[in-house]
Amino acid sequence: MEMYEEKSNFKLEYNDNLNIKIRKIDEEALTYSHCMKNVDFIIDLECTNTLIFLEIKNYKKLFNDLKTEQEKENFFSKFNYSKPNNKESYSYDFIQKARDTFIREYSSNKIDNKKIHYYIIINVPDNSESRLITMEKELENNLPLLEKIDDKLYIKPFIHTCNIFYSNTWNECLKDKTGIEVSFYD
Repeated sequence: MEMYEEKSNFKLEYNDNLNIKIRKIDEEALTYSHCMKNVDFIIDLECTNTLIFLEIKNYKKLFNDLKTEQEKENFFSKFNYSKPNNKESYSYDFIQKARDTFIREYSSNKIDNKKIHYYIIINVPDNSESRLITMEKELENNLPLLEKIDDKLYIKPFIHTCNIFYSNTWNECLKDKTGIEVSFYD
């Protein structure tokens, strides 16, 4: 087993015998515009010709550090989608990271007709299913996902699907398929 660990935040473990390549790209030197953002990891599942753009966020830890009720109210309001003029939106941030990472990888010729999935794993104070559903709809409405459009129009790949998970759901549903397990520190 191999592991990436972000101190006091999360741990990602994966089976290095499964021909998985993981790049932690948010630490790579940025050689493009300062206004572009990366996802945390790009995972190449060579056996299935698949790339996973993976974003991991520990909002529960952030929430636990808040002091006042007003800060806590503001925290939950950031889960609602806001247009670009208000960048205090977690969903907007996820959309921007997916687009920017795709542009970077595509323009660097690193995609090679692989199927791309964008997965976000979050840890929040309350595991609200309605929050996940709302955030996924916002992503679907703001990313041109291939599963939602006629892929015969496009010769080159774009992001095929997008899903948001709590870590327990990820570990139950996709750990065996990807060889990757994620756990958070509270």
